[in-house]
Amino acid sequence: MIDRGNYALTHEFLDHQRAVKRLDCASVARYRSYLKHLLLWADHVPYGQANTIRPALGDYLLNLEGRDGNGLAQETLDKITELTKRLLTWGKMHRQRLFRNLPAAWIDDLTPPRSDQSPRPRQAVTIDEMIRIARVAIAPDNLALRRDQAMLALLYTSGCRIGAAGSLPIQAIHLDNNTVDQFPELGVHTKNHKRGTTAMLHIPTLQEIMLDWDKLVRSQLPPSALWLPPTPNTWGQLRLSDQPARQSRNSDLGQRVDLMQRLAGVRDLTPHAYRRGHVTYCLDRCQTPLDVKAMSLNLFHDDVSTTSKFYAPVETDDIRQRIVALSSRSPGPLPENMDWAAVAAILPGLSRADKLNLMHRLVDELAG
Repeated sequence: MIDRGNYALTHEFLDHQRAVKRLDCASVARYRSYLKHLLLWADHVPYGQANTIRPALGDYLLNLEGRDGNGLAQETLDKITELTKRLLTWGKMHRQRLFRNLPAAWIDDLTPPRSDQSPRPRQAVTIDEMIRIARVAIAPDNLALRRDQAMLALLYTSGCRIGAAGSLPIQAIHLDNNTVDQFPELGVHTKNHKRGTTAMLHIPTLQEIMLDWDKLVRSQLPPSALWLPPTPNTWGQLRLSDQPARQSRNSDLGQRVDLMQRLAGVRDLTPHAYRRGHVTYCLDRCQTPLDVKAMSLNLFHDDVSTTSKFYAPVETDDIRQRIVALSSRSPGPLPENMDWAAVAAILPGLSRADKLNLMHRLVDELAG
């Protein structure tokens, strides 16, 4: 039977994440689902005695089944372990009496178990697939499909999450200078309430789709209305509505993504694959560490490692093609106007591989 104290501490920790760390409700809900495994593992033993529980957390997690009947994915194992360490560390700081017998070193030594499963590929839409979507012929009066086409162009060029894109008001879109204001005070649902102006990629084919749609919505709706508004059917005719989106907005838009992909004949991808596609497009064109840093900040990531870990392409074919291409690629000279102070400032956020690559380029430059 689950210890009541553990249950109360878990909810207190989640409340702390929401109120103090400013995590949004969706993130807190995900944390709750991960910490459910910690509660079940601890069972009747208080968290303050977690070091005495057998089997150990790692062994317990390896024996759990995921939704597909196999073991839990490595990402899930990593996240459960990370959150367990955060909760127990929080407990040591804020509930010292309850956690006085739990060694801090034991918490620090917690490491995720290694799953035997191959990592699941994080698929990203390609620019070729985006062009195919943009070239789908749509009747002028089919407002729903025109909106969906503009939505996918927006997701790809801005890197917005589907929740943010679906809640953007017209006044937050500035196609004249390729920016999007992701401001929570305008009703935009950003992750963890982050606020900022996002720069958009300028890809003419996609820009044309968005400009046509932007002109239409501005001519019929007030600035506070959604840029991707509902399109109710009245007596067989679609119209643009200035009504707020339903609670199921993200799910509804996800289904529309599926429809557009079928019409374009592209792979079955999730809305988040368009954000990854944005990252892939940018990474292929980044020439300096500062380019990568700018792209990462534009995604509202706290550091470059987040971008590299969760958004860089990892599909097998893509890895093979990139490695083969490296053998015939020369580093090329470093820019003469390199801002070395800025480079030094971002070094702590670079991965080991990025630092080695930069070092090799410096050596080549000196040797030349």
